[in-house]
Amino acid sequence: MTRCLGLLLLPLLAFGQQEGRRRAGDEPPSPLKGDIRTIADPMPLPSFKYLCEHADMIVEGVVETEATRRLPGRDVRIETDFWIAVDRVIKGPSDTRKLVTSEMGGAFGELRLIMNYSLLERGQRYILFLYADHYPDRPQIPGLARYRDDSFYGRYLIEDGKVSVRLNAPVSALRQYEGMTTDQFFAEIRAQLQ
Repeated sequence: MTRCLGLLLLPLLAFGQQEGRRRAGDEPPSPLKGDIRTIADPMPLPSFKYLCEHADMIVEGVVETEATRRLPGRDVRIETDFWIAVDRVIKGPSDTRKLVTSEMGGAFGELRLIMNYSLLERGQRYILFLYADHYPDRPQIPGLARYRDDSFYGRYLIEDGKVSVRLNAPVSALRQYEGMTTDQFFAEIRAQLQ
């Protein structure tokens, strides 16, 4: 009896497995749309000195443009690349004039991945603490080095020539740098690197 029941279930199981498959001539699935909110939890920052020493590159620059893409895979991962025009290099190759940095989040068609931190913005000036990006699935851009930035501690907005830590979370560890001029902040970074 068990053997007979198994033979009856096989065609039903095979049919069930075909249910989600597309066939030639079928309409493609409609694109995903809507908002997905994601929370990233920052690890505590050991010290500002640690941040300065471990960054591969520290620069001041302006976001020129951005491009968003959906990463391959079944889960929804959207990433945005930002092209940075570099004005000053505090740490790293001094001849760098442009680079690309990537962050999770952004809009791809009508689908938005909203992180619990704000993304870089076109036209804004920042001081960025960057790390070499060695992920093989990210497209390379000829002639430009690719980095990732520390979304919580390694991004400082420059407003009217002064440092703002309001983008950083938690800001309490960095509050002492609020309102410094960029020259004062660079002097502080250089002191940490000695």
